[in-house]
Amino acid sequence: MLKKNRVDGTFLKIRGLDRLMPFFMKKRSESLIFFEQEIDVSKAFTYIKEKNAAMPAGKRKHTFFQLYIAALVRTIALRPRLNRFVMNKRYYQRNQMTVSFIIKKTLSDHGDEVNMVVPFSPYDTFDTVSDKVLAAVQEAKSEAASTVNERDVRIFSALPNWMIGIVFWGINFLDRHNLIPKAAVNNLPFYSSVFLTNVGSINIDAPFHHNYEMGTTSFLIAIGKFKKQNYIDDDGSVKTRHYVTVRYTHDDKVADGVYCARALNLIKHYVENPEKLDVAPQITEELLEELKLKDFPPAKKKK
Repeated sequence: MLKKNRVDGTFLKIRGLDRLMPFFMKKRSESLIFFEQEIDVSKAFTYIKEKNAAMPAGKRKHTFFQLYIAALVRTIALRPRLNRFVMNKRYYQRNQMTVSFIIKKTLSDHGDEVNMVVPFSPYDTFDTVSDKVLAAVQEAKSEAASTVNERDVRIFSALPNWMIGIVFWGINFLDRHNLIPKAAVNNLPFYSSVFLTNVGSINIDAPFHHNYEMGTTSFLIAIGKFKKQNYIDDDGSVKTRHYVTVRYTHDDKVADGVYCARALNLIKHYVENPEKLDVAPQITEELLEELKLKDFPPAKKKK
C-alpha cells in the first residue's frame, strides 16, 4: 500500500491542470524546460573583494559560488514551489532545502570526485551559507571522506551487472512506494532541492544539464565561466562589465513558467545586489506553512 507522506516530503492536494500534468508528462525527460540567464557580476566581484579584505589572515575566502548559493537559498525560501517534486504522479513539498554539488579533489582528469548534499535554512545569510559550503568542501577533501567514498564506490562497482540492477530496482521500488530511507535522501544527489554544477571553475561555458529519472530533484543549474563585455554608458563613455551565463533545467510539472521566471529573476536580483543577503529575510507564517520545512515549522505548530 502506498504511503501518503515520505521521509523527504509532505503530500500536497493539487487540483486543476497541475493535477493532470503527471499523467500526460509521465517522465521528467519529457517535461523539461530550459532557460538561459546572463547575470552582471561586476557588483558581486566588488562585494566579495571587500568581504575578503575584512576577513582575518589565513581564513578561507568567500567565492562567487558561495554567493550564488546564498541567492539560490534565499529565492527558494521566498518562492516555495521551487522546492516541490513529483513522485508516482503525486505532488510533494520537500521538507528540507538542500543543494547538491560535486567537489573535485584535484583539477585533473583522474581527480577524485565527492558528492555533497548540504542543507540550508530559510534564514541563512551570505555569511552562514559561506560557512556551510566551506565546511562541506573541507569535509569532502578530508582523507576520511575520500576513503569512505572510494570504498563504497569500489565495492558497489565490483558487483556483477545483475546485482547492481537489483539494487537500483530496489531503490526505485522503495521510492515509488514512499519508503525510501532517510540515509539515501541525505546522501544521494538525486534527492536534493537543486543539483548545482560550477563548470566555470574549469573555464568553460555552462551546459544545459540533464535531469535524472531517478530520485526527486526537479531543478538543475550550471554556472559558466566569467566574461567581459564593453558597452556604451548613458554619458557616451565606453565601460566594461563582467557577467556570467547560468543555464537552468527544471521539471515543468513542479512550477509553471511565470512562477519560475519570477524566481529566476529573483536569483539574478540577489546576485546583482549581494548586500541584501547580509541580513536574514523576513519569513512570514504563511511562507513557513507553504515551505513545510521539518526544522522550521510555523510558530502555531510548535509544541
